[in-house]
Amino acid sequence: MATLSGAAYINAATIALPLFIPQEAVSDGTSCWGIRLFAALSALLHITPTERAWVNQLPKILLSPLLFDEPRAKLAVTAMTCLGAVLPPLEPIGGVARQLKIASRMAEACVEASTWKAAAVALMLACKAAYAHERRRRLRSGKRRDFGLLHCSEHIDVTLYLLLFAVTDAERSRAAFAVLLALPVLLVLPAVALFLLQRGLLATRHWRPLPAWLPVELVPLFREKELRNLSSHKLWNSAKLYMDILGWKRVTWADLEQKVASIALPERYSPDLLVGVASGGAFILPLVASKQPCARAKKLYVAHSGGWSNKSLLQTARMGIAFLRDVHAMHALPHKISVIEPASDSSAVAMCSPQPVPQRQPSAGVTRRRARSPARKGQAVGAGPASQTQAATILLVDDSISTGSTIARVSDWLKQRFPGCDLRVLTLYSGKLSPVHVDYRPPDALPGVAIPLWWPWGLELD
Repeated sequence: MATLSGAAYINAATIALPLFIPQEAVSDGTSCWGIRLFAALSALLHITPTERAWVNQLPKILLSPLLFDEPRAKLAVTAMTCLGAVLPPLEPIGGVARQLKIASRMAEACVEASTWKAAAVALMLACKAAYAHERRRRLRSGKRRDFGLLHCSEHIDVTLYLLLFAVTDAERSRAAFAVLLALPVLLVLPAVALFLLQRGLLATRHWRPLPAWLPVELVPLFREKELRNLSSHKLWNSAKLYMDILGWKRVTWADLEQKVASIALPERYSPDLLVGVASGGAFILPLVASKQPCARAKKLYVAHSGGWSNKSLLQTARMGIAFLRDVHAMHALPHKISVIEPASDSSAVAMCSPQPVPQRQPSAGVTRRRARSPARKGQAVGAGPASQTQAATILLVDDSISTGSTIARVSDWLKQRFPGCDLRVLTLYSGKLSPVHVDYRPPDALPGVAIPLWWPWGLELD
């Protein structure tokens, strides 16, 4: 079963809005229970999607009689929609009939001398344009059932139609108020639940044991990340909960061990350096070194990048807009990259291999993890001249790659430091928006899946 994501929940919440239309507000020609059954089934299919065509046609079959007043038209369009579930070439016929009926009703509403009806029709047209854009993107990608966040515009369009034409004039204001009141309540429920979960995890964080393979030197970094994740008080961080790249799923230490153990590296592949992208990549870095004998490098590093965490309100808003517009726009967001070497901060990085290699003296190109080191917008901290110490092979490790922005920045940084190196990427999860090539991943971690929300070091809401 697919993992529930923020986009799926918003789609389910918006299509469930007709459930809150009062029964006495529905006109005589429309079935109130038909509206509620349509809304409930549609919401359920967004939470638990299926590939069965006839099941996905059920909401359209229930919607067809709600749009038409004439009994013959109801029967004809409903029958054609049922045939479309069995014979896919006939499916567009029922859809065209429904859209023509909606268009005729909208034209009638525009003729009437009513300002609020004209405004409602204008909003419906905007929703139709947004839905057409979202549907075109799905069809081009070949993933017709992979509904994005903009898919909710179709649900708002349907709700507005029902408020305009399925509700009596006397009760329309009360029905609209009930729907408008239900929308923010439905949207805020997951954020409230996550806040309560954060409080509970924060109070019990010291009771949860750490795995034996996690080095003592990494514990301070782990506790810092855990505390930051669980005590995040910025309200706008809750917006990340509804981004399409996050799946509402929990990952345990046992899951991480199983996934790392299932990754098969080439027998003769022996990287000179293992680099973990903090924070998650740093925590699984010792696990990669211990579980994969061929991956025993001479030295471990931890690279920090500000691609996701510690964002301001404006940066979080820009990140959300970039997700809706184009994933490649994420790469233009400002990052801060620094590398911790064992000589500069032994309390934050683990030396998991007893065989050190000669390293150059620290220069201006390597920041010593100074708190809030200054950086120009869009410029990587420490992107100085290339290192004279050559590393033939580097394995870059991260727990997950959502948009690929962070891993691309760290990869560019490493290629500048070690020109001509053989850089390969290992990750446990690769999101649907990531264009980055991944060399090694677990066999069950197919590309294009949602990134888990709940990790052993907290929730991805910091």
